[in-house]
Amino acid sequence: MGLVMVEGEIGPEQGRTAVVEFMVDTGSLYTVVAPELGAQLGLEFPIPNTLIMADGTSVNAPLGLAYLRIGDREGGTLVAEMQCIKPLLGAIAMQALGLKVNPKDEVLEFDGRYPPPV
Repeated sequence: MGLVMVEGEIGPEQGRTAVVEFMVDTGSLYTVVAPELGAQLGLEFPIPNTLIMADGTSVNAPLGLAYLRIGDREGGTLVAEMQCIKPLLGAIAMQALGLKVNPKDEVLEFDGRYPPPV
C-alpha cells in the first residue's frame, strides 16, 4: 500500500478550522500536528503524554482535543503535538468518523458499520 492522503478541516471548534492535507497513518493511534500548526490553529495541548515510536524511542507529545471534518464526516478527536513533516490522521479519528483505508484503491472511505452523518 502506498501513501494515502486526504484533505480535511481541523481546529479548536466548528467554525474555527483550517483546511490541511493529512497523511493517513493507520499505525498511529492519535492524529498528530506539528507545534507550529497547532499554534496557528489555536489548539491547546494540556495533557502531558509520552509516545513510544516504532523504533522504541520515547517522544514527548502532549494531547489536546480538536474538531475534525473529513468530507461529510465530522466530530471531535484527540490530537498529539509533535514535530512531523505533514499532519497525520490517526486511528482514533478514523474510527470516530467511521472511515477506513481502502488499500486496493489507496483512498479513505466510509466504513459501513457506522451510521451516516446527520
